[in-house]
Amino acid sequence: MRRQNRTLTKKELECAVKVHVSHFDASLLTREKEEEAIDVLADAFKDNPKFAWVEGLEVNDPDKDQKKYNFSRCLQAYANHRVLNGKRGVAVGARDEHGELIGCMTLVPSSCSRERRIDNIAANARLGTTPMEKTEEYCPDSRQRLEAMGELPKLRDQHMANARRWLCLQSIGIRPEARGKGHARELLRLLTKTADSLLVPVYVEADSKNDESMYKKFGFRTVETVHAHVAGDKSSTGDLTLYLMRRNPRYAHRRVSCAQMAGAEIKFEKARISRRIRFETVPAS
Repeated sequence: MRRQNRTLTKKELECAVKVHVSHFDASLLTREKEEEAIDVLADAFKDNPKFAWVEGLEVNDPDKDQKKYNFSRCLQAYANHRVLNGKRGVAVGARDEHGELIGCMTLVPSSCSRERRIDNIAANARLGTTPMEKTEEYCPDSRQRLEAMGELPKLRDQHMANARRWLCLQSIGIRPEARGKGHARELLRLLTKTADSLLVPVYVEADSKNDESMYKKFGFRTVETVHAHVAGDKSSTGDLTLYLMRRNPRYAHRRVSCAQMAGAEIKFEKARISRRIRFETVPAS
């Protein structure tokens, strides 16, 4: 079977990362670093706009900081433990001058993009408390907001539907105290180098305008803006805006399939409805 006719495998992705990682200030993470990496991601994402939207915590909540960290850790563990243990993808780390892990990037190839029921069973057995159970500690609409996030993989699949071989940037985070030193830039440079060598597009969800602007500097373009809101929610934390982005590989004209990828745009004209949750979408300009 010709390579462009099958999905991108984890082995292909891992091999490509290994080829390029030595040229960057980064290293592949082994499964022994899973807990350390989850802690880094939990710390990096505790103030993430998407997570904050699901939590809906009051500003004057005395336990706000601890609740944010706990929820972030729970979500990151569920989202990434099968990547960090090498089953569904590849994890790359960034370290400071003392060798401490201060950043993590998780990548999922198209062949592993769909979560299987066994993944959820394994997560329950491995991690115990589920994100849904965690929502009981947060705002009244927290559970419905978390359910809304279940629509995002469907939108991702539609935006990547014209490519069998693609790559998802699932998470990238740097500890707050280590930001501004170029660690995220190094990880993203490694990502784009790897994707270009494989001639595959990359998908990512940006949670803020700042993140959207950062990804644009690395060749990503916004293909859809999503406005999420729980029906009947009139709270001050009830609205969330996400930017769905895609980066096509450089030198895509060298292959017909990649040329088709580069020229394709998917636009959504109507609002998307999920259970009790409305997704208002804005097509890319």
